[in-house]
Amino acid sequence: MKSNLTGVLNYTTSNSKSLVSALEAIDTKYIVAKNFIELVGCDRIIIPGVGNMEFFFEENDVNFLRVQCLEYLRNGGLIYGICLGMQLLLDHSSEGNTKTLGLISGEVVSLKSQFSYELNVGHNELIMNNKTKVIKELFNDIDKKEKFYFLHKYHCINIDNEYVQLKTIFNNNPITALLYNKNILATQFHPELSGKVGLNFLKNFTLLRIK
Repeated sequence: MKSNLTGVLNYTTSNSKSLVSALEAIDTKYIVAKNFIELVGCDRIIIPGVGNMEFFFEENDVNFLRVQCLEYLRNGGLIYGICLGMQLLLDHSSEGNTKTLGLISGEVVSLKSQFSYELNVGHNELIMNNKTKVIKELFNDIDKKEKFYFLHKYHCINIDNEYVQLKTIFNNNPITALLYNKNILATQFHPELSGKVGLNFLKNFTLLRIK
C-alpha cells in the first residue's frame, strides 16, 4: 500500500467534493476514483455520504464490491463509511429493499418507521461512554460536548455486539452514530460538514494505525 494515502470512492450522488476540501484543509494526501480497485493501494479508503442506496448499487455491483472490500481489509486496509457510506456496509437496507455489502452485521431502516420524525438534521452531541483505545485516538483533543453534523432519513439497527458503538439522541431515543471493529469505521455524522471538530476527527482518523 502507498504510504499515508487516503482514497475517496466517488459516485454520482456523493459529496466527495466536500470531503476532499476537508482533507485538503488538514493537509492529507488523497486520490479520488469511481472504481474501488483504483484505491486499493491506499492505506485507507473513505466511502462518503449523500445519495440513495438503490442509485449507489446501480453504479456498483454489490457482490463484486463486497469481494473487493474483503480483500482490501484482509490486506490491512482501513475502510471508513460516512452516512450512506456507513449504511451500505451493513447487511440490508429498507431503502429500496436492497441487499448491501454485509461487512457489518446489522440492517438499515427508516427513522420514520420507528420515530415521530423522518429526518435527523443538525448538530448533535455524541454519547461518549466508550473508552477503547481507538475511540480515544479518534477523539483526541475533541471535547465530549462537541457536536457533529447529521443529515439522514435512515439509521442502523441490530448491530452485532462485537462492534464498538457510540450513540446520539434523536426524538428522545439513542440511535447509532459511530461503529468500529478491526479495520472498519463508520459514522452516521458527516465530519467534513462539522466544522473544526469534524476536521479534528478526520485528522485523527488519518493518524490511526490499525494492525
